[in-house]
Parts: sequence; structure tokens; C-alpha cells
Amino acid sequence: LSRLQASLDKALVDLQQIEAVKQDSEARYTAQVAELKSSLRTKQDRIVALQAEVSDVREEKQRVAEHMAEQQQSHKAALEESLRRQRRLEEQAKLAQSELQSQAEEERAAVERELEERVDSLRKQLADKQSEWQADAEKLREEIKASAAAQRRAA
Repeated sequence: LSRLQASLDKALVDLQQIEAVKQDSEARYTAQVAELKSSLRTKQDRIVALQAEVSDVREEKQRVAEHMAEQQQSHKAALEESLRRQRRLEEQAKLAQSELQSQAEEERAAVERELEERVDSLRKQLADKQSEWQADAEKLREEIKASAAAQRRAA
């Protein structure tokens, strides 16, 4: 019985260690998700800044267009440059937004895959330990039965 109790105590310690590893993995996953969210917020702030700059360029374009009515020839070059700058900034903003979203998706998928692998590993460890404990418990039952039979024969 004391060996059975020791085996059960060992099994409980192993199970607690597995639970601690699982909680540690979950904590790291939560920290990684928070880090990804922070990174995404930073990148979104960058997109907002680019969009604000695009908006500013659009306003500048409007002012130039109004002034062109009075002095069309002298401001034609400025309008063309403003249009080029607006297109360039819009393309940069679209490209940056697309890249940031793609990166965020890839990072989230990688974290999810890693967490799934960790959980699968922990499940396998737990299943292995449970099989080991069941085998140990069965051996102890047989030993106890044999010992009881021997004691009955001796008595």
C-alpha cells in the first residue's frame, strides 16, 4: 500500500508539473498575443498617420485647383506634383496596410500553431503518464493480491 501511495503521489506531482507547464505555455501565448496586438496598434497608428497625410495632400490639391482658376499656368506644375505625391502616398498607405495585415495574420497563425503543438505535446505526455500509472497500479494490485494470498497460506 505504501508503494501504491508513493506511486500515486509521484503521479500527482507529475500531473501538477504538466499543469504548470500548460499554464506557463498559456501565459506565454497570452503575452505573445498582447505583444502582437501592441505591434498591430503601432502599425495601425502608422497607417492612420499616412492616411492623415493623404487627406492633407487632398486638401492641398483642392486649394491649388481653386487658385488655378485665377492663375492656371503658373500653378499647373504644383498641381501635377501634388497629384503625383497623393498617388504615391496612397499607394504607400495601401501597400503598408496590406503588408501589416499580412504580417499580423502570419504572426497570429504561427503563435496558434505553436500553441497547438505545445497542447498536443502536453496531451501526449499526460496520456503516456496515465498509461504508466495504470500499469503501475495494476502491478501493485497483483503484488497486494499475491501478498494477501501468501499471508493467508502462512496463517
